[in-house]
Amino acid sequence: MESKNKYSIWIKIVSVAIPVVVAILFGVRVDYELPIFLPPIYSSLNAITAVLLVLALIAIKSKKIKLHQRLMQTCIALSLAFLLMYIAYHMTSNSTIFGDINRDGMKTSPNFDETVKIAELSNCPVVISGGVSSMNDIKKAKELNNKKIEGIIVGKAIYDGDIKLDELVKEISA
Repeated sequence: MESKNKYSIWIKIVSVAIPVVVAILFGVRVDYELPIFLPPIYSSLNAITAVLLVLALIAIKSKKIKLHQRLMQTCIALSLAFLLMYIAYHMTSNSTIFGDINRDGMKTSPNFDETVKIAELSNCPVVISGGVSSMNDIKKAKELNNKKIEGIIVGKAIYDGDIKLDELVKEISA
């Protein structure tokens, strides 16, 4: 009974600590480039863990307690490895640039609605791209006031003189 109670306390502590630490770490950025193949590795770990969990369920229903215990310990280790790789990848990843290719260079205003959807659905910061035509687009991007949208790419509008660099700097600073 003492051993069960000890595990129960640790389970509660870890169940609260992990989401809190993950939430904090999503705000931390580290300037280090990890291998690009990391997402398929941690995705594969999740798939293997799912299969092992099913096998652990079958083992416990068959009253194979030791096998169940070993499978569950393996799942915990794989889950920990997944969590560490996932956090490391997202701490070192750059923003996701989202642009509507039908608007890129066309100066028809960015697709703000879709950009906001992408920002809300993803766990990565998003940069607006494609279609910026005037200072009104810059102002609209600022008005979105979305913490997940961290920038906007202004290309052709500057080259064509539709946006003056000094006006852009003033707007960004305001």
